[in-house]
Amino acid sequence: MMHIRNSLRHLAISLLMFTMLMGSSAYATEFFINTKDGIGLTGKTGIIEYTLGFPYSEFDMLLSLTSGDYVSLKFSGGYDFRESSYSFKVGPLFRVDNFELDIPVSLDTKYMETDTAMEVGRVYVNLSPSYFIKDAGVKFQVNAYYSAFYLYYDPAFNVNVPTFRTDELFRSKLDFNVRYLGDGYSIGFGYVTSLRWLSYRSFFITGDNSVYFDARFGIEF
Repeated sequence: MMHIRNSLRHLAISLLMFTMLMGSSAYATEFFINTKDGIGLTGKTGIIEYTLGFPYSEFDMLLSLTSGDYVSLKFSGGYDFRESSYSFKVGPLFRVDNFELDIPVSLDTKYMETDTAMEVGRVYVNLSPSYFIKDAGVKFQVNAYYSAFYLYYDPAFNVNVPTFRTDELFRSKLDFNVRYLGDGYSIGFGYVTSLRWLSYRSFFITGDNSVYFDARFGIEF
């Protein structure tokens, strides 16, 4: 397990270094500061979009399936240096004029050293619509996540066991934000919370939640 963990970490760092070296040919490069996701750089080179930051970094690959990029297949991989966790996503991305809809399936997992069985990862089904009001320069986005499928580490066999969870946990997350896009910059704010459905009361309650701020500025190398 330690060997796998180190290999994945080296792969993530190698991919991040590659995108940094390709930065000279990238475009739409921005510096961002986000009170939820940290600080860093984001940009694009070819079919690769990248976020190089702390604590979280990620790279995305978009494969167009139709002319005009109306339908694409999106692959994502990220690493959280603070949590020592990995994130992998794959799913279709639909674009029609100013509307986008991203529907990935994602896996969040991390290495744990423990002598007891415990959760080490979750598989999420995501729904992420966004709409850009071009005349006003305002973009609205909602990210919804749901998970009933978990990875549990079994110390007896040193393996991660896929498990369906039926107990009432905060298995859902909701993140919505609004952003104003100016000339070479953007500013925005959002709200993120975990959710739990109470069947005996037929409504959701919220868990950990926070308001966050985001600012981005265009830069050139």
